[in-house]
Amino acid sequence: MFCHRILLIVSLLVLVIGYTVFSAPQHVLAANITCDGGMRATVSFDVMAANQYRLNGSGPELPTRIYVASTTHTNHFTWEISGPGSWNITLEWRRPQDGIINWGKSMFDHLVVLECTGGPLAVNLLDGRINNDQSKDVAAPVAVYCQDGFVDIYLIGAVNSEGLLIIREPQVTGVPAGETQRLGSAYGVSVYWLDTGEYQLNAITFDGKLYAITWEGCDSNTLHHLSP
Repeated sequence: MFCHRILLIVSLLVLVIGYTVFSAPQHVLAANITCDGGMRATVSFDVMAANQYRLNGSGPELPTRIYVASTTHTNHFTWEISGPGSWNITLEWRRPQDGIINWGKSMFDHLVVLECTGGPLAVNLLDGRINNDQSKDVAAPVAVYCQDGFVDIYLIGAVNSEGLLIIREPQVTGVPAGETQRLGSAYGVSVYWLDTGEYQLNAITFDGKLYAITWEGCDSNTLHHLSP
């Protein structure tokens, strides 16, 4: 009987310890970033009824934690802070109606996107190229120029950042032909003339992602980033 009581007590202790471990808040590093200027964190997640989400982290000048309840808000929110500095950002969640009051690890951590804002200008973007957005084109795999009646595409070297002219096509004028036409392609970069009267360029970034932009004529103000 005494042995049975000992086993029962040990079993209860294991259950208590196990519950404490598995019910405790779990924190996961969603992303980290170092910026010369400020930082913007954007989160987009699938809505799960009655869940609450918040951004938490470490770094200089962090504001009060913000949270959003998926039942009363869209599945997207943005958090901006000033810099410079280095930050680690985590997306956490809880489900109050189930009695889970501790903030814990979110299954949507991989959807936390961090980007730098502000900081010194990237002077390489000030050389007349069309794709010159300081927040999106600093690490663009190509540089696009309109000069002497041509659209020139330069492939940017990942190591030395030097440009290699890979595509030169006459600027398209007049009314769109009614269907998309590929104007040129080289080194995995393709340029199209769309039936909307716009150019589109597709390329691959240095980390293997799609880089896609559209623009009208030679006006950088009409340029839009489709990806990233």
